[in-house]
Amino acid sequence: MKEFAVSDIHDLLNDFQKVKERVKTNIETPEQLSSLQDFIHQVSHNTKKREIKIKTAMERFSFLEEFHFEISNDECQEKYQSLQVPYKIKLMIEEANRTTQVKKTKMICHLRQNQRELESDSLIVAGLLPSFISKYQDLELTVDACDEINEIQAKLLKLKSCQEKYISHDKLFNFEPTPCKILNKLIDEFNPLHMLWNLASEWLTMDTTWLDTPFPQIRPDAMNAFMSQANKKINKLKKDLLPNPL
Repeated sequence: MKEFAVSDIHDLLNDFQKVKERVKTNIETPEQLSSLQDFIHQVSHNTKKREIKIKTAMERFSFLEEFHFEISNDECQEKYQSLQVPYKIKLMIEEANRTTQVKKTKMICHLRQNQRELESDSLIVAGLLPSFISKYQDLELTVDACDEINEIQAKLLKLKSCQEKYISHDKLFNFEPTPCKILNKLIDEFNPLHMLWNLASEWLTMDTTWLDTPFPQIRPDAMNAFMSQANKKINKLKKDLLPNPL
């Protein structure tokens, strides 16, 4: 009986320590904030279980005292400490809720600022396309065009990654996701260009390889596979370019 009583007390004190350490965790991101809020909700949800455990432990200690079992000073001290656990956890949760609310407000403001910056950065990248299109009109410029279009692609991928992160943060804050319309339109307009110039680059590379390879060593299966894949890309380009003539 004593073993069970002491075990219950230790469980309660350990729970208290875990809650204390967790709510003091430094919160820097919306993901960390959401995780802490889930933890706080779980702690609150377990309030009844802790009350039952305390009641059971006190009943067991009452039995031990009634029948004069030996109880050490440390065990007595732990017993009275455990009685304070529910109230202390309640105070910690209330303080944590206040803190998380302040952090949430600041993070939402920061998120909105980031979304506005995303729109501005998208406009800057969008401004690169007209000059690119006017500059590269000849397949003889394929190498330079491909290098430049891939640099723009790298910028777009970075912006797209930011957008995905901001959308996930909107969801964490229970907001309707707000994708950047400017960026999505830019991606739709850019993708055909990117595919076209990279396909042209691939064709030049393969053409040079075939011309430099002795005819008996040329693999017709590899050539056929490339031509088949190229035709699929061209057909996709035709469909993509219909609503977005360049």
